[in-house]
Amino acid sequence: MEAPVPPPPPPGPGVFKTQTLDTSIPMAPSHPPPPPALGSSPPKTWKSKTQKPAEAQPEFTYTRGDPHKADWSQIEDVHFSDTGAEGVIFVNTVGNGTVVLKGSATLAQDYFATLLAEELSIPVAHMRIIDYSDGTREWSDLLMHMRAWAAKNSDSNGRSKSRKGVGKRCFIECMEMIVGQQLNTISEADATRYFSGETTDSISFLTLMGRIIALDVLLNNWDRIPVIWDNEGNWGNLIVSHDSGRLALVGIDNGFSFISSEHEKKLDAYLSRVHKLIQDAKKGMERGKECPQMASIRSSYMLHTGFQIPDNVFIHTQKALIEELERIPTILTTEKIDTLVAKVRSAIVRDWGGMWELGMRAVGSDFLPKMVEALARMK
Repeated sequence: MEAPVPPPPPPGPGVFKTQTLDTSIPMAPSHPPPPPALGSSPPKTWKSKTQKPAEAQPEFTYTRGDPHKADWSQIEDVHFSDTGAEGVIFVNTVGNGTVVLKGSATLAQDYFATLLAEELSIPVAHMRIIDYSDGTREWSDLLMHMRAWAAKNSDSNGRSKSRKGVGKRCFIECMEMIVGQQLNTISEADATRYFSGETTDSISFLTLMGRIIALDVLLNNWDRIPVIWDNEGNWGNLIVSHDSGRLALVGIDNGFSFISSEHEKKLDAYLSRVHKLIQDAKKGMERGKECPQMASIRSSYMLHTGFQIPDNVFIHTQKALIEELERIPTILTTEKIDTLVAKVRSAIVRDWGGMWELGMRAVGSDFLPKMVEALARMK
């Protein structure tokens, strides 16, 4: 048996210092910005492509894999991508399909967000943590077999990336591959169908979007759909999938941005923004109209794709958003939150450079309990 791969040295003091210490995001104005005027910038062209990096090898086959069943000694294909801050690795193993491997400085928060979504039955990509210190050889075997595959296939780029990115992290995210298309890359014909609001599939699609928005509001996850955040959004973190035989919308790269109790004014401002969203959405439902915040979704999608979503279809999203925000306090009791926090804390055996403990400062903060308590009052 080959000697295990040694873990990388821990980072120097202060490397993770700025992570999640003050993560409040500037919030959107009361009225969303207008869509770009015709001719102000060239509209984006429509390109239909699957959820894979632009430089992806055409012969690589992406299929849905179970992150709990990957056998690293049975690697049959690997794709190394520069996508994201630290790169992403797609791995096919015999009999299991594709899993996605990532290294992240906010892995504890990402894992917590995924566990919360699963608890709420909101569709997201499932994941687990591969820990260098868990007493098994999995972390070492994973890197060893990836490097062996790269060497066998004369992939110097792959050998380099398996030693950097993921290889530089002692905790690795292993996520299921959601086979489908990022929502900002679907064809115009598909966008017309999904956003019509006239069919059962379309209403289901728009309803799922509302539930995912509710999750993001709960977690202050600004990196997806800009409803109460002042940014352009990231529609690539939503995957349209037919993998289960029916239309589904699935969230990937789920995040949790807590607002420290030390920043009381920022927390109050965020809660005020959430309260306004709920009140405006309820008033909109009474009139049978979208609230102003729904218009910000339309503007963002127009900005990213050039596609104009029809008026008032987001009333289905709005309805689902209200229902989910009202449901959350009935499920996320204090005991349930404590259980999920404990699960994240116990996901690793030994910390590495203080990275996990810093993440636990966000996960174990009082932000989420305060959010749940506030949602209960806003009914």
